[in-house]
Amino acid sequence: MSRSDPRSPPPAAEWAIRGRALHATAPDRLQAFDDAVITLAPDGRIEAVLPVGTPAGEAAVRRHAGEGSLRRLAPHQLLLPGMVDLHIHAPQWPQRGAALDLPLERWLHDYTFPLESRFADLDFAQDVYRSMVTALLAHGTTTAMYFATLHLPATRALADICLHAGQRALIGRTAMDDPDLCPDYYRDRTPEAAAGETADFIDHVRALPGNDRSRIQTAEKYSEQSAAIPGPAQAGLRDRLEPSKVHLIKAGRRGVFHPMFKRWA
Repeated sequence: MSRSDPRSPPPAAEWAIRGRALHATAPDRLQAFDDAVITLAPDGRIEAVLPVGTPAGEAAVRRHAGEGSLRRLAPHQLLLPGMVDLHIHAPQWPQRGAALDLPLERWLHDYTFPLESRFADLDFAQDVYRSMVTALLAHGTTTAMYFATLHLPATRALADICLHAGQRALIGRTAMDDPDLCPDYYRDRTPEAAAGETADFIDHVRALPGNDRSRIQTAEKYSEQSAAIPGPAQAGLRDRLEPSKVHLIKAGRRGVFHPMFKRWA
């Protein structure tokens, strides 16, 4: 891809994009630019958004054009802030839109639980998660909150895939241990196993290669929701979670992950 193509891999130095852009400066404020230059650090972080025509904007255009590090959007292109999706059941990607006319209990037991149980197959899980993350990024979702399954290897893979693709993500390993609500083919063996694998997931995220340049914090939505989590296991999770509430990971971009307990009710 050429220097003029904004999809090109970022250079190993500061660079800039020029073109039409929308810029969110606050949750309730949006700026629209007919012609702006956005300067970026080598890892993709935005350093400045400058209207062309201002002294700072013109200086940035001259500098990056002279260095060959200026990328220009086509006239029909518009640079937007990334979208944030705060509720995605990641393993349900293959059945999106299916059987939505059914009552919840039938939908869960006839469709959802059988599908989610297939994520014990790591190859299947990786194929689904790569498809999902690629599609969401292509449609502008740069930050997502994912509910995964109880399968630790598959949930680790989702974290790895998001990080590799550059998508910010909140990911929760699901803990399902209630025999009255969860089918026997798809539930945690014991409460202790659920808590232990959740702790292992936290440790995996903290140790992901490529995140050493970022502070690692933990976003935890902790719930003692089931009969379930025994005292020692709760303590083990608290040891990992309470010093900070949000674990940030980063490899030029940020990802946020949290383990999560949920029950179907």
